[in-house]
Amino acid sequence: TVLAMCLCLCAAAGAEVAVAQDSRASPVHATTLAMPVKLTPADRNFLAQAGASNQKEIDVSVMVAQKATLPKVKEFASMMVRDHTKLGADLKKLDDGAVPASVVAPQPNPLADVSGKALDQAYMTMMVDDQASVQIQFGVVSRAAKYSPAVPHDAIAALPHIRHHAALARGMSYTVRGKVPPRTRS
Repeated sequence: TVLAMCLCLCAAAGAEVAVAQDSRASPVHATTLAMPVKLTPADRNFLAQAGASNQKEIDVSVMVAQKATLPKVKEFASMMVRDHTKLGADLKKLDDGAVPASVVAPQPNPLADVSGKALDQAYMTMMVDDQASVQIQFGVVSRAAKYSPAVPHDAIAALPHIRHHAALARGMSYTVRGKVPPRTRS
C-alpha cells in the first residue's frame, strides 16, 4: 500500500520551491521564486494520494499511541503522529488549489479491532511494510520527468527521513516480537 506514502516531504517543500531540471538526481538547495510552481496532473495525483495516505497514517498512529501495550510502540506512534501532522502542513504548501481533496477513498482503520500485544505487533509490521513501499514510491517520483521540479526535489529531500523511520520500524518490529534484529545476533 501507499499508507505512509508521504513521510516527510520536508519543511523545505513549499509552493514557491523550484530547482533546476538537472538536479533531480541529487539533493540541492531550494531557491524561492516570486511565483508559485505550476503543478502537473501527475503532481496533483501524487499529492492527493499522499495526503490521503498521510491522514490515514495519522489516524492509525493516534489510536496506537493510546492503545499500545509497549511504551516504545506508543513513543513510535506518537513520533509518527508528530511527523505526519507536520507533513500535512507541508503538503498544503505545495497544493496550488487544484489538488483534489481525495483521489483515494477513505478506508477503515485496519487495526481498530486489534488490541494488546497483537496490536503492537500488527502496527509495527504495518509500519515496516508501508515504509518499504514509500521508499520505492519516492524513489520513482524523485526520478520521473512527469513531475514539476518541486515534487521530485521534495521526494529526494524526504528519502533520508523515510529511511530513518523504516529503520526504526524494522528494529521495533523485532522488539515487539521478542526477537533480536539480525545484525545484532552473535
